[in-house]
Amino acid sequence: MTDVLANYYEKAFEDAGVGGTIYHAKPSVLELAGHHRKMKLLDDIDLPGIENAVVVDYGVGSWGFGCIFPKLKRGKTLIGFDISQAAINFSRQVSDKDAALAGKSVQYLTSSGYDIRLEDQAADIVFAGEVIEHIEDSEAFVSELCRITKPGGLIILTTPNEQPWLYKRENIRWTMGFEHVALMDEVKLQQVLQTYLDVVEVKGFTSSLLPSIDPLIDDEGYAAEIARIGEHVPAYATGLIVVCRRPMTDKRPMPKREHAIVESGDILAEPAGQDLSLFESVMGRMAIGENPVLVVPIPAGAQKCQLVMWSHPWSGYARIETAARVVEVDLYNHVGGARRISLDEADLMGRDNLRVIATGKKRDESESSQVIYFRSVFTLA
Repeated sequence: MTDVLANYYEKAFEDAGVGGTIYHAKPSVLELAGHHRKMKLLDDIDLPGIENAVVVDYGVGSWGFGCIFPKLKRGKTLIGFDISQAAINFSRQVSDKDAALAGKSVQYLTSSGYDIRLEDQAADIVFAGEVIEHIEDSEAFVSELCRITKPGGLIILTTPNEQPWLYKRENIRWTMGFEHVALMDEVKLQQVLQTYLDVVEVKGFTSSLLPSIDPLIDDEGYAAEIARIGEHVPAYATGLIVVCRRPMTDKRPMPKREHAIVESGDILAEPAGQDLSLFESVMGRMAIGENPVLVVPIPAGAQKCQLVMWSHPWSGYARIETAARVVEVDLYNHVGGARRISLDEADLMGRDNLRVIATGKKRDESESSQVIYFRSVFTLA
């Protein structure tokens, strides 16, 4: 199964090196303030019994175990995960030189998020920092986090809030990007988490007000105060921290699921198609000509689909025809990035393909009415 994003991450981490960043933009004063606020809120979380705990840090990147949540390093048995083998190799080098980990052994493993290579109920504490927004099938990822955690154990996540405060007023989305294929707001995130977990606490921190305002904030003290916005009303914040607990009695079964990825090169475009670079080697496909349509094949046994379209200042409205309904989606956003549309079994039943139609409609502020396919992830029976 080809996975364009996994291949991108592997090369990006290889190029970045030990402790390097795969993101090219220099953070603003407010973004740095938000990051520091996130670390402070994480440090305030009580982790009773951590000295004897099995602790998982999922999404270590190339920065080493517990980079943004140093308290995790107090655990007895430490396991770090990332999708990239290069990132894992670099994190191992960082950990070998980390004085806080002296005398401890950190095990590092790769995972896509859909098959975490640990036994059931293996961990006492699981942390997934800025990860869930990278994994199309959010429910499957949460199911795996729950499966590997002991009953009563803690699962802590951080993730961007898709539409915080002022962004929602402007009808634009926060922290867009090709890699953020599963952005959610606080309400949707809690719905997904509560499928398997008990949500104990949600807090927020702020790294942006609006793109037009952020560059004007150059005072670190002022930025630090802004970073507190949404701490107790997370819907206002740009970033979310959620503390969950695995129930003593499971809410539902947690079967491992197979997934099939349909990349842009796997679909048909009628009457003609144009392949576009969305970011470096990451490609999308646009149908062109009169009445353009993108035809997405549905794999055998598919029960759900996370259809990911491209959203940017030239996007218009797409109409998605499924077995059960017609969904019209406004794909416009002020910057480029992924836009996920979730489809269930009723949408897929009895069909060989999904038809994504470029309607020709657009917002007034959009430069065009483009409809560009990125990728789909199908959950199989």
